[in-house]
Amino acid sequence: MAKGEDAEGLTTSFVLNLRRLEKNYMFFRDKRSFLELNTALSKLRDTAPDCTECISYKEAINELISAYSKSASIEKRLQVTGNRLEEIAVKIAHRERQKIRSFIAVTNRFLLAAVALLCILGPLFVYKTANYIVTPINRLAEITKRIAAGDLNLRAPLKERDETYSLALSFNTMLDHLRERENQLVEKEKELYQSKKLASIGILTSGVAHELTNPLNNISMIAQTYTELYDKLSREDRLAFMNNVEKEAERIRDIVRDLLDFSKPKEKSFREADINTVVEKSLKLVQNMLDISNIETYVNLGAGLGRVFIDEHQIQQVLVNLITNAIQAMPGGGKLYIETGLSSNGEFVEIAIRDTGKGIPPEFLPHIFDPFFSTKGVEGTGLGMSVSYGIIKTHKGNIRVQSKVGEGSTFTVELPVYRGNAA
Repeated sequence: MAKGEDAEGLTTSFVLNLRRLEKNYMFFRDKRSFLELNTALSKLRDTAPDCTECISYKEAINELISAYSKSASIEKRLQVTGNRLEEIAVKIAHRERQKIRSFIAVTNRFLLAAVALLCILGPLFVYKTANYIVTPINRLAEITKRIAAGDLNLRAPLKERDETYSLALSFNTMLDHLRERENQLVEKEKELYQSKKLASIGILTSGVAHELTNPLNNISMIAQTYTELYDKLSREDRLAFMNNVEKEAERIRDIVRDLLDFSKPKEKSFREADINTVVEKSLKLVQNMLDISNIETYVNLGAGLGRVFIDEHQIQQVLVNLITNAIQAMPGGGKLYIETGLSSNGEFVEIAIRDTGKGIPPEFLPHIFDPFFSTKGVEGTGLGMSVSYGIIKTHKGNIRVQSKVGEGSTFTVELPVYRGNAA
């Protein structure tokens, strides 16, 4: 049979199906594809047993099947080896994961232990540290409070390992300078106080001289009359003349004694006193100045004011200074009002001294108690009001001023009512 005749038994669909099974086997290489391809090849042998191309095709397919069989064993061996390698890799990965989990677990335990230890010891550490730092500062703060209360003999303790060593050292140096400065201020205050008293004495002297003139003139007139009428006077008349001389001499002695008492330096002596009596004594010292200055005086002393605990001499100094300032504020004459009474809360005795003088400009009022500040120009020292302010503050009192230009000024002194707490 010719080649063309052998091939006639082959149909297009059979060949295409055979090629499809070939491709399936090449693609899948599973048992089903192999069986289907092998069945189709058997039919090919039966359909065209002498077809040369068919024989070559079958041989090629057989070689492919043989090659695939060998490759299958190689693949199987490769798969077995790969599976073992994969198992080893899985075991290694598992072992590494176990190590990592173990490390994380240990780390977590350490972290929890550290947090717990921090929570337990942290507050104690903070407390100890804060106490170590804050205690010296609190100690210095307490010393500062006591110094502010007036105790300048304190010293800050020095500890070389203390964090506040340098601060305490500077603090003690500051205390030394402050104590020295206070001593200087005390001496200066005494000097200012005495100088102001001497200045006031100079002002009072003119009034005292005028006051002394009257009794001296009276004594002179009595002496002249006594001499002229001596032979005509009876014993009783002579005694009467001598009694008049004695009264005038007593009057002079009182004036001089008051002036000397006012000018004599004295140590501070606080005692229970009646403020109305102090006002009357102070007014008596300046009465002659009021008379010769053509000033009308109106005194209204309140009743039932209670006692005060004061240094009478110092308060007298303040009142004389305020009255003297009022007199100087009324060079052409005027009216002076002096009143005593209780404050609205009943805790203070008030002494108000009001004049009808020229008044104080508003811009000067905030500085009226400043040292060396004066509204009198070259005639004033600027010390009187400052010294008076210091005296009143020493008595735990207050002093304030109200003034209006052209109408006059009012100075009010407040002294605490004595409740038996002399200390």
